[in-house]
Amino acid sequence: MLLELYDKSHKKLANLTGTKSPHIQRTLEYGDETLDFYYPASGPWLDQIAAECYVRTDRQEYVVKAVEKSTASAWRKISCALNIEELEGTPFQDFETVEQTVKAAAEFALEGTGWTVETDADITKKRTIRKEDDTTAWEVVKQIVSTYRVELEIDAVNKRLLFHTRRGRDRGAYFIERLNLRSLGVKTSSYGFYTRLIPIGKDGLHLWRDGQNYIENHQYSDKVITSIWRDERYTVTAALLEDAQARLDEASTPARAYTAELVDLAAQSDKYNALAYDLGDAVLLVSEKTAEREKQRIVKL
Repeated sequence: MLLELYDKSHKKLANLTGTKSPHIQRTLEYGDETLDFYYPASGPWLDQIAAECYVRTDRQEYVVKAVEKSTASAWRKISCALNIEELEGTPFQDFETVEQTVKAAAEFALEGTGWTVETDADITKKRTIRKEDDTTAWEVVKQIVSTYRVELEIDAVNKRLLFHTRRGRDRGAYFIERLNLRSLGVKTSSYGFYTRLIPIGKDGLHLWRDGQNYIENHQYSDKVITSIWRDERYTVTAALLEDAQARLDEASTPARAYTAELVDLAAQSDKYNALAYDLGDAVLLVSEKTAEREKQRIVKL
């Protein structure tokens, strides 16, 4: 992996050679990323690798946040965060957009930052974003992701935010023991589980359908477990119902989380292209040891 070093003024200094163990972690939630790597203590650019300078890969730009040294090691660990400085550093005393699209709300939040916005063509819903306390453009962006139930891709090199209905795709990839699956952990939990939801919007707005102010989903259990969701930003019944239904669909079945250690065969040989995967993709997990055969999305990579 090619790593380019820039100083705190964004002037390129060098292509870093001799690094080892580069590790990038990407998460589906908010599209965030981190980069860690090791640089030799005898390296010619060690003194220039300092907190708040920049490192670029072929696809992203990061800010150096930590440099760790030890008398027991000839290597320095460098930890970096995705460069979204302009978003984190743009303040708002308060923020409000009323019944606007994702694109309109995000463009308002990013005004003056130098960042641009792109959205999938099918993202047309309108919602209200309201933050009454001191906040930043980045906190508003995260609120947009949550409120509109969209997924974010960050291009830190070109300063673009790309909002998607759903990132990734189903390429037909699978993880299976004795091929590319080294280990699999499975966790099932019902914390936050409920089957009935009472949504309440602004000024006591209720659904009131067929004399009922709640919706139900018994896809997993016949139990009646009630939760109340109140959000003063909702003034339109149809929007309140749509988002309440999405919440209930998720909460009315236990959550299942999978942790897999893999061999990326597609990265090693073209003959395994059918096993390629990326963040957001749906993949089939097959394990005899845990008796699992289920398709899941990759939410952290």
